[in-house]
Amino acid sequence: MGPMSEPLILAFDFGGTKCAVGVGDAAGRLHREGELRTADFGTAGALVEAALALGDRLARTQPVAAVGVATMGITGPDRVALAPNVPGWETLALPGRFAERYPGKPAVFVNDVKAGWQAEMRWGALAACEYGGYLNLGTGVALAFGAQGRAWTG
Repeated sequence: MGPMSEPLILAFDFGGTKCAVGVGDAAGRLHREGELRTADFGTAGALVEAALALGDRLARTQPVAAVGVATMGITGPDRVALAPNVPGWETLALPGRFAERYPGKPAVFVNDVKAGWQAEMRWGALAACEYGGYLNLGTGVALAFGAQGRAWTG
């Protein structure tokens, strides 16, 4: 595939086992992707820095238009809570790190299971459903449920 000429969307999916990083376009086409094993990094901060470096390599010289981050735990405006599988994850100012790396770029932070639910509702097995549930049996266990494109919180 040749180089992309349009700005790209940089996506990060942090989990207890792995971190997936991808670059794609506004139409939802994935152009490049890479993966890191969470256990290969001694600290949560080292994992984030390695993921950011991987994102830079995947983006190459293309401009970044926006950033999306899916993460285990409960995402807040400046931190992630209840993410015990990666020691130190809850003390990271994750949104701040991404804002420093990609200043002025819109960034969205969402719980990984809610992101999986949304993808299934939009493009996957739940696409024809008004209501849907998504049970994640990964490093942890979590459930997302919602209707008409909105995950319920609580």
